[in-house]
Amino acid sequence: MGLVALAGGVATLPAIAGKASDQRTEVIMDQRAAEFRRLPENSSDSAAVTRLAELYGPDSRAETPMQRVRLDLDTIAPDLALTRREAKATMDQARCLSEAVYYEARSESRSGQVAVAQVIMNRVRSKHFPDTICGVVYQGAERNTGCQFTFTCDGSTERQPRGVAWDRSQDVARYVMSQSPKSSVGRSTHYHTTKVNPVWAKTLKRTRTVGSHIFYRFPWRERARPVSSASLRVAPPS
Repeated sequence: MGLVALAGGVATLPAIAGKASDQRTEVIMDQRAAEFRRLPENSSDSAAVTRLAELYGPDSRAETPMQRVRLDLDTIAPDLALTRREAKATMDQARCLSEAVYYEARSESRSGQVAVAQVIMNRVRSKHFPDTICGVVYQGAERNTGCQFTFTCDGSTERQPRGVAWDRSQDVARYVMSQSPKSSVGRSTHYHTTKVNPVWAKTLKRTRTVGSHIFYRFPWRERARPVSSASLRVAPPS
């Protein structure tokens, strides 16, 4: 925040007193800074600004404490706005991943749910698919056919996610997004249930089976493969 710590202790006081003074000052400044960060975007809370200004010492540029606080306000406000936007975007992406886990694999074990989530993250990292979680999950959802994940176009989302299964799906999504666990399905970007045998499976390389899903990857190394529109249609999960 550009806060300048106050000089702790008077020179004539024992060193320990000066250290204690420094610590008290840091605690107070941390408290004021936390209060400052909680202000609504573009806030003009004069009381909060004044309390922050009281903690400022002299400045070599001869600015008054209030001028320096206002400078900080101008500097930090855009950062706060950006932080809020980024937090909102992250929450949106987490919900999309949670929905995919819930509708596609809520009856699976935790490892099965993580595997499904990892396929989505693999697609996000692939040049062959959209570069956001929501983009991957809802790709083609505007059409009755062509949706990559069945639940996005078969009416499943009309039933709101709920209960323990929803809580668990959100936990899995947060885990996969934040921990980047070692992938149990490698570079897999596709899967289908063991109850079906889709034609497209023959065009891909099978990796493994986790729970009731069989996973596949492209038969080539993606980084050496140019983006092809055909690859977007080859195998929606089912």
